[in-house]
Amino acid sequence: STVPQGDNLYAAGLKRAAALLASGQKAYKDFRPGVALNKLQEAASLFEQHAAGLENSAQLVETYVLMAQVYFAMQQTPLAQDVLVRLLELDPDYVLDVNRYPSTLVTYYEELKSTQRSRRLGTLRLESDHAGAVVALDGSKRGKTPLKLVNIPVGAHTIVLKRPGFQDM
Repeated sequence: STVPQGDNLYAAGLKRAAALLASGQKAYKDFRPGVALNKLQEAASLFEQHAAGLENSAQLVETYVLMAQVYFAMQQTPLAQDVLVRLLELDPDYVLDVNRYPSTLVTYYEELKSTQRSRRLGTLRLESDHAGAVVALDGSKRGKTPLKLVNIPVGAHTIVLKRPGFQDM
């Protein structure tokens, strides 16, 4: 057997993450929240690890939203909040659909979003020895090095630099 390398490694990890997301969705619909959380946590981890291979952050966003919904339904609000904060760091303008999610979750999310917007923001400068590396921040492509990103929420983020012919960082 061979070990996936480069883009193949991203593709394999993202394919596994997508399958876990689908399994988590099914488990949630089948009223098995514990199973759903296990699948979703693993999916989120894989999406985050292979963020540079994502075309966009839609699947990671979907994973975060469903994880938060499961935590919220299980009355584990602090864990739901942690996931929603990660969602807001990834996509600060994301809106929960009131027709798809419980109103209590939507209200909680909107209040959290308001609180998060008042948090400190920072600037991130990225350079590489060889200019032109593609920069992905939290799974979203943001440009090429050298790059200055402004209004980035202070906190933990996943940054991936990718350039053909070089090992991803």
